Amino acid sequence: MEELSKNINNIENNVAKYIYKKYIMSTPITTIPITSLTGIQQTPLQTSQLICTKTKTEKQSKLNKLDTKMFNIQYKSYLQTLFNFDRITFRITQEDVIKQDYKQMALSNKAYNFNKANFNPREYEILPDILRCKFIRKYKHRYYRCLNKCIQNIPQILSYENDEDLVEDLVEDLDDHLCYIHETCYNLYLDKYNELLKLYIHNT
Repeated sequence: MEELSKNINNIENNVAKYIYKKYIMSTPITTIPITSLTGIQQTPLQTSQLICTKTKTEKQSKLNKLDTKMFNIQYKSYLQTLFNFDRITFRITQEDVIKQDYKQMALSNKAYNFNKANFNPREYEILPDILRCKFIRKYKHRYYRCLNKCIQNIPQILSYENDEDLVEDLVEDLDDHLCYIHETCYNLYLDKYNELLKLYIHNT
């Protein structure tokens, strides 16, 4: 998604620059071609013309730099007018990742708590919290929670409906419950992820 957004921004920039150069920019940049005089015997007149050409070339170079500077200023103003907002990089932040994950998981949590016996995980993008592996991985400086089902058979544990305290104690004991892929992995980023979860979700 991030790569796609980046490509779209590049296309927008290229199209905007093409339109500006072709249809809006009032004075195109012109340059004086420098003709090589290597191998030609120079007369006093040719020498004078060469000096004059060199002076014109230096002036033209300064004008080109000025044109480029003016182009950049005008082009920036043109972009702000065209898009009418500051250009967005579409960068996905850690807060976006956690909030989106939590939002999707909240739907499955609600359905699971409403009817555990008939809960169908295939109908939801993310498993409910109690069935989901708690392994946290780090990718491109952001933390992600595993989407797999944990090994422990939580629904059987939750069958002790007469003793809610027992259920809560058993669930707390499984704070590190993991899937088959991560069962032997050390959950290095779990504490950091929980801190971010409190920062972005529980304290808002």
